[in-house]
This record gives sequence, C-alpha cells and structure tokens, in this order.
Amino acid sequence: MLGFRVQRGLLTLVINHGLGLAWNIADRVAVMYRGEIVDLGAVEEVLLDPRHDYTRTLFVAVPSVERRVA
Repeated sequence: MLGFRVQRGLLTLVINHGLGLAWNIADRVAVMYRGEIVDLGAVEEVLLDPRHDYTRTLFVAVPSVERRVA
C-alpha cells in the first residue's frame, strides 16, 4: 500500500486516535487538542520531541512504538 502511494505520487490523509498507526505509516503528523493543532511536522520530529504536553501524554500511552522501515 505504501509503495503504491509513492509510485503514484498520492497524498493520503488518515485521521486516527492512535500514534502507533501514525508512527508506522506517516511522513508527517499533526496532533490536535481541543480542536487546535498543537504539534505539526515530520513524524519523527513530533513523536520523538513533542512540543505539547498532550502529545507527550499520547506518546506515553502507546504500549510499544517501533518505526517500520520501508
């Protein structure tokens, strides 16, 4: 699926409530809190060095985060 996206030059918007999925499929991520974007950027940047307390709280709730190498 990811290869197809790259091959075709497609952009996919995925809205979910779990950082584990974002970590494995996203290039960029936006974290929203109370209707406002509080963190935005490259997935590694946002998830490994979150700026907002809400993002840090979400990250701690993920049981095991392992970035899949494509």
